[in-house]
Amino acid sequence: MRLGNRRLASRFEVVGKPWASVETFETLRVRNLAREGMLVESETPLAVGSVHEFQLVSGTVMAHVRAAVRHLSSARQAGSERWYLVGLEFLGLDAQTAARIKRILREQPAQSVPRGPEAEHEFTKPRRSPRVATTNGTVAIRPVSLPVRLLDLSSGGLLLACPDPTRIGATPRVIAGLAGRRLDVEVDIRHVSSQWDEEARGYLVGGSFPSLDPLARRTLNDLLGASDPHTAGEPPPRVDRDRARTPARGEIRPELPVRRRERPRPEPSSWMTPAT
Repeated sequence: MRLGNRRLASRFEVVGKPWASVETFETLRVRNLAREGMLVESETPLAVGSVHEFQLVSGTVMAHVRAAVRHLSSARQAGSERWYLVGLEFLGLDAQTAARIKRILREQPAQSVPRGPEAEHEFTKPRRSPRVATTNGTVAIRPVSLPVRLLDLSSGGLLLACPDPTRIGATPRVIAGLAGRRLDVEVDIRHVSSQWDEEARGYLVGGSFPSLDPLARRTLNDLLGASDPHTAGEPPPRVDRDRARTPARGEIRPELPVRRRERPRPEPSSWMTPAT
């Protein structure tokens, strides 16, 4: 086993290392807000021109917005923290969402954003309204879907190969398709490797299941098998009943052919569950 922590459940290697997706949320601090966009702090450098969905939250007011990245600053760092300033322009706001954004703006202190160092973070289009600095914990929540490979699986947790290191303590959802079954579980991240693993083609991320709903538990039991320790994702070995027959007196037991173990085939791409 790659990870050194002690486990109560046996872990099975997954044949084919199928693709899965990690579904989580990134909370971005909103530095300032205007009717047509916002400036946020993000640990992820969002590509200029990319479009994202956000849940804008300020106190008891929430607004679902779709926004395009118009500006990305160079990385900023303070101690161990590293972030980027991302300028976003709202796209296709309906009347209800626009009204909620106006309400958030009204609830902010009467303080406009001073020009100066922040001027480099102007949107590419001229603003139709002034920016207002947010001081009451306004955040933008972004859903994130990360493609990963499922390496090992047990009744208590799993091991993933991720393209980027994940934060220890995070609780994302992992969605995968195995042997025609959909596995959808919440994972408590307990271990993240510090270096890229060439064999796994990613960072090794291990986690446990804090809880399992009946459907997820039943799916795991079907995949792992109640008592047969066969590889997860692979059907149990077939048993030839004739081989268990006791030979008659004087009968020579025939030489039994040795069945070569078939090379595991990669899981079909249709097993990957798209992010929603």
